[in-house]
Amino acid sequence: MCGKEQVQAVDVLQCIALLDLNLSRRLILPGEALAFLENNAPRDLSSKLMKAYEKDDYIAVQHELLTLVPNSHVAILRTRIEKFHDVPFRGDSQHGLIAYLVQNDEHFVNPRRSPRGRQGKFCSVVQSSASGKSRTIVEIGAHGIFVVYISLRPAHDLVGYPFRDDFPAQVLLYRNDDKPEYEYRCHCFFRALFITFGRKVDFLLETVHDDYAAAVRAWHKQMCGTDWLSRTAFFEDVKKEYQKLLGDPSISIGFSSILLDLRTKFAQIFDGSHYPKLVVALDNAEELKWRSNAGHSLSEVVCNTIARYSMACPESIWVIFSSTDPAVADFNIGYKPYIGSSLRIAVPGDDIYPPFTLLGWDQFAPPSVCPTRDLALLSHLVQFGRPLTVPSIDKVLHRWTNLIAECDTYSALMTESTLYMLGNIGTYDPTNHMQSLALLSQRFCIQTESAHPIASHFIDVAISKHLCTCVERADNGTWIRGAYPSEPFLSHVVAHILHNSIEDDVLLHSLETLLQYFSSRAIIIEPHGDLVPRLLWLLCKDFLVKELLMSADSASDAGLDSELPFSKILSLTIMLEAMFGADIWPDGPSGIVAKDALKDAYINISHWIQADSDSAESPDTRATWMSYLWVRSAGAQCHLQQVPVRQIVPIWYDTSDTNTFRTGAASSCMSQVLICSRVGEDPTPSFLFDAVTLERYGLAGNMPYVVILLDLGCRPTAIHTTFESTAGAPRLLIHATGISRETFPFLGRSGPLEQLMKDVAALNTVSRHPVPFVDDLYDGVLFGSTVESSHMDWERQGHIYSPLGVTASI
Repeated sequence: MCGKEQVQAVDVLQCIALLDLNLSRRLILPGEALAFLENNAPRDLSSKLMKAYEKDDYIAVQHELLTLVPNSHVAILRTRIEKFHDVPFRGDSQHGLIAYLVQNDEHFVNPRRSPRGRQGKFCSVVQSSASGKSRTIVEIGAHGIFVVYISLRPAHDLVGYPFRDDFPAQVLLYRNDDKPEYEYRCHCFFRALFITFGRKVDFLLETVHDDYAAAVRAWHKQMCGTDWLSRTAFFEDVKKEYQKLLGDPSISIGFSSILLDLRTKFAQIFDGSHYPKLVVALDNAEELKWRSNAGHSLSEVVCNTIARYSMACPESIWVIFSSTDPAVADFNIGYKPYIGSSLRIAVPGDDIYPPFTLLGWDQFAPPSVCPTRDLALLSHLVQFGRPLTVPSIDKVLHRWTNLIAECDTYSALMTESTLYMLGNIGTYDPTNHMQSLALLSQRFCIQTESAHPIASHFIDVAISKHLCTCVERADNGTWIRGAYPSEPFLSHVVAHILHNSIEDDVLLHSLETLLQYFSSRAIIIEPHGDLVPRLLWLLCKDFLVKELLMSADSASDAGLDSELPFSKILSLTIMLEAMFGADIWPDGPSGIVAKDALKDAYINISHWIQADSDSAESPDTRATWMSYLWVRSAGAQCHLQQVPVRQIVPIWYDTSDTNTFRTGAASSCMSQVLICSRVGEDPTPSFLFDAVTLERYGLAGNMPYVVILLDLGCRPTAIHTTFESTAGAPRLLIHATGISRETFPFLGRSGPLEQLMKDVAALNTVSRHPVPFVDDLYDGVLFGSTVESSHMDWERQGHIYSPLGVTASI
């Protein structure tokens, strides 16, 4: 077969592989298809491909190909495609994205609404993996917007969905050009895209008799669905137009005439409003952040190209860069280092639009009635968290339950889930600081300093690789805020990673990393040593789970009916004895009464969440909040306004009439563990216990509750407990001092664990004495804040401070 026929045979083979999921996805790549035909296929296969093309009958050659190169991932692909396209979309993120584009267009047209105006009509969608970015972008096409979706997925990713769009990716990611050549490629590509778009819309309008709404629906069905033949044909037409423009430099590359033709020809579509008309979505846009071999930035050239046609056309035509990598939010931000000065001043350029991050959360959370003892079921846990496209839990189409369809056993499920959490790295490396800090942050609600360079880098990495949620980012790229919201299944995965060895080496290495980041001030040292109780409580619970629940079957291989060990409920009395020792109960009859009062009490906590306001409003509100925390196995870190209580853990009483309960109503079966902590050296507990009153913290139902006071700064170790049976709710009071295995027996599992917790506690409890002249310099800025001399008398600037703190006049 001659060279031309061989090239044609490769094209036919690529098309067949694209349209038939049962064939290996690697045949879509030109190099792989050519290598297969030359080296591994029967000699007559190329001829058979050409004959099939001539007859337009591919059945026989497809059967032969299936015996040669079957797709081992076909089940996974079909599940992912069905999940992406066929499952009804939930949530309002598509409406939020449209409103975001409308606002951006208003700001572009009216520069006074922006500090320095905007450079071009491009913006970004940034969020961590499995959050619904691609589906949200595609979904806006169902609301009267023409969406040209382009996936820049890496060429080696043959099972990820949506599939890579090979031609656009080849053009935009080409790295061997000089900058002028790459600029010309980008101009030709976008020009060809607009020309082909105009022809396609013209054809659709003719088909639907100039019905604009029907044309948009037809476009959405063909270009944003599973009609790969239409998408392939569209990009083939773009490719032909692109090659025509690329091969004839005499053809003008200006955008004005093309966009003016679109505006004139389709006046019904391009009506001058700010509502988006055409959106070109570049998914997996992090591939554009790299530099070419010649040294120029790919993203900078692409953005400059978009900016040129943005100026040429007032219509709402937008390009969206979508990615898990926050770097895409900084594309062409315009900040350049000032090389000529050792001050390293950054010269600001044009502002950019802050990224769209609001893709929603908890769209598939269960209704108000929940079986209480089924909290550890996988079918329950996967309903919380990142928004995924599944109409009901009965269909195994959820991103996490998708994993169940791909995995045969609990062990395989945990292996695949670990890949998601660790950024597609198969095993956890405790020496990788970013991994360690991400795992601990997800469960222990660790707070980072937003202005700290190490913390800022961690947040970027955690969002792009470790499923951290991007909350918001400044429009000039100077800061980013991320968080791990409540996601119980992910918390179980993290616990599985941290405790997936017989010894505690993995956990110890992670805590050592935490200690290093405390020392570098990348992690916030919270008031009252709040992180220490969170670590103590959850680590004790984890160890108890390993001893009681993981010695037998760690989890059944029953699909959605699997019970996940780290989310199972535990007896409160057993938990208290594991944390403080078997002698935790008061002496004499009161100890028996206390234990009997709590005999039906259970806890269930797999992670901590941060409360941003005082939750102690009314008994009914507090009971509702407890039930919501219980259902998703979460404990709460309280707001500073809620002192002296710093953490709250929900308690559920398993009585005959509480098989189910309503989370939306005050429940008489709920109670709570209230944890107070101090970093001083005063071991007197009375006034703190007196401040924890039923009026402020009690729940409707007045079930027995527990108050724990941890005096973290005290060196003597001791535990004192009392039980109060009052007219209201009975309560067990526990006062523990110091950090040692005498106070917390579970710290004796290994010597390093006890010392590590002491070191973490020391960093959180060491008092920092004020430096007189530093305080004076600080107060001097705040003139008039008080009538004290430090805020009023500027004459004190004539004083100096000696190392001994003695003030002297100059």
